[in-house]
Amino acid sequence: MKTRLLAVWVLFSSVAAFAGENATTTAPATAVQQALPPAEETSTNIEEEVYVRRFSSITEMGSTIAKGQGYFSVYQAVGIRVNPHVFIGEGIGIQTAPERGIQVQLLTDLRVYALDRKVTPVFLVQAGMNKGGNGTFSQSEKERLGDTQLNINAGAGVMFQARPNAAFTLNGGYSLYSDMNRNLHGAFVKIGYVF
Repeated sequence: MKTRLLAVWVLFSSVAAFAGENATTTAPATAVQQALPPAEETSTNIEEEVYVRRFSSITEMGSTIAKGQGYFSVYQAVGIRVNPHVFIGEGIGIQTAPERGIQVQLLTDLRVYALDRKVTPVFLVQAGMNKGGNGTFSQSEKERLGDTQLNINAGAGVMFQARPNAAFTLNGGYSLYSDMNRNLHGAFVKIGYVF
């Protein structure tokens, strides 16, 4: 079990490191010069900051709490920073707890960064599928969800920018797991690295 988690963590880290080497950055636009009549012989330089869409990767680890049981989770999202305020991507995650098995998540990830600053609030919504073994959340037959569940996470947090292409996040929020017959409510807390 520990070997599998280590192998998954190494895989996520490799993808993140490879992506960081190939990422593009925000670049200033070329100077615009305005020609004036020859009598004045002056020019004006105007520089604008133009955001270049770029590949972005988010690696997070933390805990999900449901039914009074804590689950360790590792999550990797890969996508596009559409502008300084919006990230959209696809993510894969693994959750595990002692004697509860492993759950695999495939999620669409949307994040909104409120400010284009070094420290900014983050709002996130993730939706997708959670695939787990029978009884991963509850041993009671009455409360047990099916093996495949709809998973929706909604939360907020803070992003701390360390460099132009690297940041750390701390976020938490609400989790919903549903097999369309029964629902399970939970919470999550995660720390992460973004580039």
